[in-house]
Amino acid sequence: MTVTRSRGAVHKVKKHKPILFGGTFVHLLIGPHNRKFSAHEDVLCSRSAYFKKRFQEVRKDIDGECAVCIDNLESVAAETVFCRTCGQNFHNKCMDQWLQTMNTCPTCRTVWKKWPNMRSSTLDQLDPEGFEVYVQWLYSHQIPSYGSDKDANARCIRMLKAHLLGNTIKDNDFLLAVRNEIVETAVEAGLEYSAIDFAYKNTLKPCSLRQFLVDLYALTGDAQSLKEGNVSHLFLIDMVQSFIGKSRNLSEGADVWSMLVAEGHIEGNSPVPKEGAEVEDGND
Repeated sequence: MTVTRSRGAVHKVKKHKPILFGGTFVHLLIGPHNRKFSAHEDVLCSRSAYFKKRFQEVRKDIDGECAVCIDNLESVAAETVFCRTCGQNFHNKCMDQWLQTMNTCPTCRTVWKKWPNMRSSTLDQLDPEGFEVYVQWLYSHQIPSYGSDKDANARCIRMLKAHLLGNTIKDNDFLLAVRNEIVETAVEAGLEYSAIDFAYKNTLKPCSLRQFLVDLYALTGDAQSLKEGNVSHLFLIDMVQSFIGKSRNLSEGADVWSMLVAEGHIEGNSPVPKEGAEVEDGND
């Protein structure tokens, strides 16, 4: 069971556009054991470049005018549909009226392809735990908490799975939210090495996730956890390089949040990673 985790007063709430659900529901089978999830196709594709390419690759950006009513597509919070041949967008109500007398696309004039209200897709390469976090965030714009996370380290590893998922599906806003949650967890309870080890084992090369965690560990980590396991020499090298650069700033009174702002991991006015910052997945 999941519940919404409330944020502290120091956090700036980002405003979001109304969610436009669309008319197609997607049943998703996620991971090697085909765990079942469901979501609206339009919601997935409006957030994620990965899902847009998979489900709506031909669809154009929703801007400009509806070719039927000549009204702005974004001027009202109206559902839109698109031609599955040319990708042009129209107001849903306008196409309902149009198709009463015509059976072609108003723009490309090909026969209008009606789309089912439900469809299924199997994505066995995605992690189901990470995707569960994503689906919750997709509709609420909040990262949920889980009673099954026995401690802060378990939560952090869950968030790392969500981060790796976010890299794959290419939803940068989700990555920003997950990073913010990782920082908050680390500030409150410290960052154990097992979380770092998980990240290094699940990325194949240096990437922004590794650097983010190294910087965060240098500021919040528990040195004792380094003595309790086999520590990656790659991590040690990365951490020493980070610590050398950070120690001087910390001695001058900088706190964890300002240090991470300086590194570009989060924004200056709110503890979330910098808007528009591209995050590599380290798996290429």
